[in-house]
Amino acid sequence: HTPLTPALFPHVTTSSLFALSTPSPTQHEPPQRRKVPVHESKGFGEKFPKVRRLVTTGVEDKDLVEDSDVQPHETDPFASKHFDSLGTETAPSVELTRVWVVATSKVLDLLVVIGNAFRLVCLYRCTEALEAFNVLPTSQYNTGWVQTQIGIAQTELVRYSEAECAFKKAWALEPNRLEGLEVYSTVLWQMKKEVELAYLAHVATQIHPRKAQALCCVGNLFSLQKDHKSALKFFLRAVQVDPSFVYAHTLAGHEFAATEDFEKSVTFYRKAIRLNPRHHNAWYGLGNIFLRQEKYELAFFHFKRALEINPSCSVLYTLAGQALECGGKLQEALDILERGIAVDEANHVTQFRHANVLFRLNDFQGALAQLQRLVTEVPREGSIHYLLGRVLQALGRKQDALKHFVIALDLSPKDAHAVKSSIEALCSDECDMDFLNESGVTGDDMDIADEPETDFCAPSSPALSLASTM
Repeated sequence: HTPLTPALFPHVTTSSLFALSTPSPTQHEPPQRRKVPVHESKGFGEKFPKVRRLVTTGVEDKDLVEDSDVQPHETDPFASKHFDSLGTETAPSVELTRVWVVATSKVLDLLVVIGNAFRLVCLYRCTEALEAFNVLPTSQYNTGWVQTQIGIAQTELVRYSEAECAFKKAWALEPNRLEGLEVYSTVLWQMKKEVELAYLAHVATQIHPRKAQALCCVGNLFSLQKDHKSALKFFLRAVQVDPSFVYAHTLAGHEFAATEDFEKSVTFYRKAIRLNPRHHNAWYGLGNIFLRQEKYELAFFHFKRALEINPSCSVLYTLAGQALECGGKLQEALDILERGIAVDEANHVTQFRHANVLFRLNDFQGALAQLQRLVTEVPREGSIHYLLGRVLQALGRKQDALKHFVIALDLSPKDAHAVKSSIEALCSDECDMDFLNESGVTGDDMDIADEPETDFCAPSSPALSLASTM
């Protein structure tokens, strides 16, 4: 160790070295913590007054308490003392203070926007939530969490294509993110994309094979493949891994309902509701079971409860209207179906149900206008052509009715019994039978003796299938 000598540092004097090595205690020592004696406080354990006598010396530590009520800089937050590396007191930078205030304000404003958008998603006000997310800056909008919430909101609005895009973007931004993948797998299940769902399940299990989200993805894959036994195995494993994961209980309930094990299905739906009373998917599941059991009042009660939670889902309006229609409350069914059309004008099932109720109320012109719009939008749905044929038959337009009956027979061979019965009723006289032969319908086509009777109440093709928001 070389001693510090004037030869080595000619610009440093001995007095300055001594000053650096022995700083003045009165000038450089930081202020002591403010303490007050116990005997001067107004009762130990009680709330102390904000103004006290400050005692810094001459009192033992065991007789002191910290003055936690007094804030040192209540009036001026920028009056705190700053010290440099040598312990010299310095004044705070005005520019630094200004930058800190501006940055804090921007962060708080950003948190307000994100928090409000998330609140709207939780309240199922999904359209407003999407608008709130759109005002975020690009750096925050293009994050995995925000894109996941957008995907969930689009799913609740039954916009599966938009939801798939949002989930894909979230997954690309954060490849190891598992939150939200259970909803993403349901979107792919609804869109019948088996290859994409298989890849999602594979990657999710590679990330974490024992997470409930990954197990739900695999379960949805087997469910899409109609392997209900394997699907139930993974859904029940997800419930076992995370008993508080509500979505796994609901998916297990859906799968038991698919196997017509309604008792176990109801059990899992009710478990989901106990965990989260606002989980509208479980209320929907219970209503769907009661609808299949022809308990229409109970079905409508559960669909109504689901609608109170999520009024933006047009599928729930459709099912509630169907329960009322099957229960004979046609006017009430018409009102709730009109509300569903107002929520989502692109939902063809709601429009079909609405036209069917109009037909049963003998409003043939209203039903005709509704069905003519549907035929142009969904031209290959046999149930629409069949109902349109019945409306035209009621209006006396037999040839037009027969044309749509023949189209329905071609598009829906499995529903041939109901179509052929209507054709026979329409073509009872010789003139109409001549037109029938010109249309290409042979006697073999009209043989319905061994055909099972079919109910045309519900659409049959994927274009009009009721998309459940599981």
